Amino acid sequence: YVAGLGLRKGCAKSLPGYLCEAAGAKIVPGGSATNVVAGASYLGAGCGFIGTLGSDGHGAAYRKDIAARKIIDFVSVLPGRSGVSYIFVTPDCEKTSIYDMGVSGDYRISPEHIDCFSIFHTTGYELATNEARTMDALLHAYNSGVPISFDLGDPAIVQDMKSVMHGIVSHADIVFANEEESKNFAGCNPHDAILS
Repeated sequence: YVAGLGLRKGCAKSLPGYLCEAAGAKIVPGGSATNVVAGASYLGAGCGFIGTLGSDGHGAAYRKDIAARKIIDFVSVLPGRSGVSYIFVTPDCEKTSIYDMGVSGDYRISPEHIDCFSIFHTTGYELATNEARTMDALLHAYNSGVPISFDLGDPAIVQDMKSVMHGIVSHADIVFANEEESKNFAGCNPHDAILS
């Protein structure tokens, strides 16, 4: 199924307007950065979420889930569709995804929201979606002395934005990368990538 959609296993691809009606599919609020925030909140940390949702049912359900997890809601709501991602997990447990950004690419990050917390986490997905606003937020966090946590996000994004990511990683306090991302980032095997 993954190959039939022209997807590269383990990577994400934008297909606006794609509609998946797979049997047994579950609708779950999430996203790379959001999942980190939800996990930290579950462990008892005070967390906030900054993002943009559409004025649709998915957006309303997302905000309801954020509230239920006691995550502070810094969400902007814009007219239109919320971003949606379809995740396919192959038998070897590799995750491949299709995404439709909807209005979420037009997100706003207010500096005062960053200053409320002891760490700022973002990912390569935000960087690829809106580089200018993500870089502004990272620069604000750095200049304000707020530690930075950064997830490279996806091997293809790393390949496309390697030089920008090198600048971010050099100032980040925590960096997340899987095997393929670290290979693309450092140009060597994961063990040597850790040392570089």
